Amino acid sequence: MAYTYIYLDPNVPNNYEFMGYKFDFEPYYVGKGSGNRYLSHLLKAKNTHINLPVLDKIRSIYKSGYTLNELKEFIVKIEEGIDDSEALLLEKDMI
Repeated sequence: MAYTYIYLDPNVPNNYEFMGYKFDFEPYYVGKGSGNRYLSHLLKAKNTHINLPVLDKIRSIYKSGYTLNELKEFIVKIEEGIDDSEALLLEKDMI
């Protein structure tokens, strides 16, 4: 089973609504996965020097004082327990 998830920026609070989903912080990344995939970008940003926009964004959030455990609270799984094709379609629609 898969899920679709969204990373939220804790430094940009506001009311955001898209496709019927409501968020209290600015969404900046949409992904799909299974298992612990939703954590992979947080870990990669912390442990590598790869230059990708999403990793640079996460690094800037870390620099503002947030820890890995705190950032986990700003990841929302918007749909869980769906098959991979459904998760991929939702990811594409959200992007």
